[in-house]
Amino acid sequence: MYGEQVRAARALLRWTRRELADRAAEFAPISPETIKKWEETDGPISALTHKADAVTRVFVEAGVELLNSDRPGARLATKKAT
Repeated sequence: MYGEQVRAARALLRWTRRELADRAAEFAPISPETIKKWEETDGPISALTHKADAVTRVFVEAGVELLNSDRPGARLATKKAT
């Protein structure tokens, strides 16, 4: 996961760092301070896998798609037609 992705995804959802930390806590303990540190990183974050996985899961469940191309970022996922 990249710092750019964390910043972009949280901005899309209009969540505070505390909101993201609280939602991710269901899967792994994480603090708003850790999220702040990740967001200040340009490029790959330094994180324990289970914490990064927890945040990724929360973003995906909230409808955010993390982009992993040559320019990492995030976008709202498109809804599939039924």
